[in-house]
Amino acid sequence: MKIIYHYILNTMADWETGLTIQPDFEISEVNSGEAALMILPGAEEWPNSEHEQVLELARTFLEAEIPVAGICGATEAMARQGMLDDVSHTSNGLEILKMTCPEYKGASLYQDKLAVTDGNLITAGSSSAAAFAYHILKKLDVMKPDILDHWYGYFEKHSTDEVMKLVEKLT
Repeated sequence: MKIIYHYILNTMADWETGLTIQPDFEISEVNSGEAALMILPGAEEWPNSEHEQVLELARTFLEAEIPVAGICGATEAMARQGMLDDVSHTSNGLEILKMTCPEYKGASLYQDKLAVTDGNLITAGSSSAAAFAYHILKKLDVMKPDILDHWYGYFEKHSTDEVMKLVEKLT
């Protein structure tokens, strides 16, 4: 069984990742060999240097071809670390990235979308929790593609048609 690591920090936007949160590990205890994915949630305090260790761990995960998913403020932290300079990505807005991350060099690869996956990196803006989850579930291949599409159709659009198709597929 693989582990999905979800970083927990103060001021975390827990509604963006929608998980039950109970700390199980310290950063020093994370084992990339057991990892399926790392999730970096939004938070106001990402600029604090105390989070550099988890950003380095995220870089290590990506180098080992382990997916990393960042949303909202996490994408800004990743941009400050140069992690978005050479990959397609999104965030809370290109102008916000330029304003909050003077060292950011990935503007030409920015995509104005709800969520973007490029290789093993998933990024999303703060208003994109359902799209973020969709990209994560797709990367982890936990549902058949048509079932996942109906799931997303329901949660993103609140479409009754999509939820009925989802129910039909699951029964």
